[in-house]
Amino acid sequence: MSRAVAALVIAAAAMLPAELGDEGPAEAPAAKKGCVPAAVKTEVRGVAVDARSNSPVVVLASTDEAEFLPIFIGPAEAAAIWRYLHHAEAPRPMTHDLLAAAIEKLGGTLRKVTVTELKKGTFYARIEIAVGEKVIEVDARPSDAIALALKTKTDIYVAKEVMKQAGRPNPGGKEPPGKEGPQIDLPPEAPSAI
Repeated sequence: MSRAVAALVIAAAAMLPAELGDEGPAEAPAAKKGCVPAAVKTEVRGVAVDARSNSPVVVLASTDEAEFLPIFIGPAEAAAIWRYLHHAEAPRPMTHDLLAAAIEKLGGTLRKVTVTELKKGTFYARIEIAVGEKVIEVDARPSDAIALALKTKTDIYVAKEVMKQAGRPNPGGKEPPGKEGPQIDLPPEAPSAI
């Protein structure tokens, strides 16, 4: 990767507004203008294929496993997430590897990623990059943010409002869908990240 490409990534990110305080262990701070909203800490439970649409889905579960959030994603992002979940190395750096390396080489650290909004059936996310004392927020697709978080072993959050809108209850804390097999059956109205 050239230094010019890496510098361009960080320079573009630096132009975005970013002020966010430290969060507690399981929840991000309340929403402020220019900041991500109050959120629930989650973990990736797996990548599966929706039985109805034959589309890939990433499944996020709250750390207490009380609820989970399925998000439709593209095949390339599903492959990247699967690769990071299974610690499989690609022969050459992939896009998320490139971005993680650029952030690191320029002295940054990925602090967290948050699925921030659900508008008209599409999820939105933000990644937070710390460079020294400065925190930079960058808009991202949830699938890319999740893949980057897995690559860098960074926490993943979902805004409480998004979980309320599109999350699924998990009575009794059973294993959320996504790990038990390659296919899951989601309702046809499930929102998309694509």
